[in-house]
Amino acid sequence: MLSLLERSGAGWRYGTDDPAPLFTERGWRPETTSYAEVGRAFGRWPRTGPHGGDLVHAVR
Repeated sequence: MLSLLERSGAGWRYGTDDPAPLFTERGWRPETTSYAEVGRAFGRWPRTGPHGGDLVHAVR
């Protein structure tokens, strides 16, 4: 997957398991929700399985 992203010009640059501190350290108030949580709310994510990353909404 990473090589496919690189070939398409969208190479992976950074990732974190805890995105909130990236925002709070810069004066933002983040709310994070996992893809899995959103998917389960719509009945489209298995009960078990990968977390899938986070969606972040932040305000100053």
